[in-house]
Amino acid sequence: MNDLQNHERWLYGEFNNSVVAVLATLTNSQPRASWNLAGASAATDPNRLVISHSFNGIDGAAVWIVASEPNWRRISQAVLEVAGIDDADDETVRSNFIEVAGQTMSGLGQALSMRLKREITSNAAVEATDGLPSGLQGINLEIDLGAGKSNIAFAVTPQLLDAISERTPQVDGTSARVAEVNSDGRALSLLFDVELPVSVSFGRAQLPLKDIIKLTSGSIVELNRAISEPVEIIVNNCVIARGDVVVVEGNYGVRIQQVVSRQERLRTLS
Repeated sequence: MNDLQNHERWLYGEFNNSVVAVLATLTNSQPRASWNLAGASAATDPNRLVISHSFNGIDGAAVWIVASEPNWRRISQAVLEVAGIDDADDETVRSNFIEVAGQTMSGLGQALSMRLKREITSNAAVEATDGLPSGLQGINLEIDLGAGKSNIAFAVTPQLLDAISERTPQVDGTSARVAEVNSDGRALSLLFDVELPVSVSFGRAQLPLKDIIKLTSGSIVELNRAISEPVEIIVNNCVIARGDVVVVEGNYGVRIQQVVSRQERLRTLS
């Protein structure tokens, strides 16, 4: 791993983090994952899944996720069991894994947007029946969901690596260096132009996967927040404030009524 450039380490680390975040949400568990430089060809099972994702905003940028049948089945079934589906057929298990991969790439797209300071979105997952193209760089990711370890491979095009290399910081991205930057107000000002995603949450709901599949136009999903309760303002997946919904020149807005404490912000990340 010592031969890797900083931008490569960053990309593989963000993929690792996105996989963990998605599986933690879908399985109500605390999965662990680690990666190494084994190539994407590690999955040689004839029934392996090869899933490709392209990104809007970077010419030629694409990634592939590769998993042998025992691995994609193990991951998919862990998600389906939490949703109360214990007897899913092969096609459901297969398509569910593709959906999990798609959610992972959506998270990676958000990370790329923040790094490149422009919107980067991932297209829908596509099963690559022709296998992997040549000239890719990749890693192997080992995932521990608590009931056996699963391995998937992750490969990327050179165009994606080239795009993020142009935004590689000049200093090493360790926590010690970050602390040094934060201790200097003038250095901190360098971060003021970084764009962060801001969203407003009107409420949340948890539904079994079998009910989500049944949703159609006109369906009503009941949220966990009363009409009189304030909405949450979320920055980069962290609740930072609460407020009331208002209308500003024909657009929705939020009037901030409360800025949450640092301790509460940390709780919303857990």
